Amino acid sequence: MSRTLIGVSIIYVVTAVLMLLCGVFSLGTFPALSVGSLLLTALIVTVSAWCIYCVIGVAVCAPLRIKQPGVALPTVLGTISGAAAIALTGWIFPSFVISDGWLAAVPFAFVNTLAVWAVAFGTGFVGTNQSFWPARG
Repeated sequence: MSRTLIGVSIIYVVTAVLMLLCGVFSLGTFPALSVGSLLLTALIVTVSAWCIYCVIGVAVCAPLRIKQPGVALPTVLGTISGAAAIALTGWIFPSFVISDGWLAAVPFAFVNTLAVWAVAFGTGFVGTNQSFWPARG
């Protein structure tokens, strides 16, 4: 349980930092939010993305009998679930998200997923012996 909590915490911190950078430099997706709104929005996006990721992950991995997801599959699923979470958050709280819809949120979600990978590898949370492609077992 603690390993999952650490992983979600990494996702939360990376998401909050990237949201802050998007707002400060007017890069799109998220406006410049106050600290409380930024942290709340990052929490909403992280939790909803994690839930979507778990559902999509089971829906993809179970029928294909994937035992080792590698790096490519979680990157694709992370991007899809992150974009869906951003679109959902923008639909519920329109003043917290600039991008309009799922497709507009894909670039931020992809960069966020890559940044999460970088932090996870950099901190040693994920080992460097990961294969790129998923493996069936």
